[in-house]
Amino acid sequence: MSPTGRPAGAAAVALPVAGPLRHPGVAEPREQLALPFLDAPGVPHLEVIDGRIIRRRRLWVGLIATLSVLTVFFLLLGLAAFQTLLAQGQARLDGLDRTTAEARTRNETLRLQVAQLESPERVLQAAQERLGMVPPAAVTYVMPSAETAAEVARAASDAAPAPDGSP
Repeated sequence: MSPTGRPAGAAAVALPVAGPLRHPGVAEPREQLALPFLDAPGVPHLEVIDGRIIRRRRLWVGLIATLSVLTVFFLLLGLAAFQTLLAQGQARLDGLDRTTAEARTRNETLRLQVAQLESPERVLQAAQERLGMVPPAAVTYVMPSAETAAEVARAASDAAPAPDGSP
């Protein structure tokens, strides 16, 4: 191998260059571009686009993409904030449910105590122990006489208001 990287004994070959080298995707300037086949009928019109137009379009595409990303970001941020508010509200409702359940339990306990304190056995026991009362040996029921019953009925009818609403 030679220092140039060619095998030993290989001859250098010079290639002819037709003109200045150009990148394959870059169009020729308008003055030098001669494409007569484009003027043929049925061939769409092609135009070379100025680089400023492409930069302007890229700027708009970038701006729209940036605004779209920001919009999505703020929508997701708002959604997260809304979800946080919902979670806080649910926690508050759970606390109120717990408080309500405790109050119901306390209410049931107090009703049971009231029922036990109002029971006839409890009243009888309290009357005997605290007040020193004793149960009677016999119970006698008093029936009113016919005269007394008629007198009570007349007093009740006299005390009743008149049907027309006058006293």
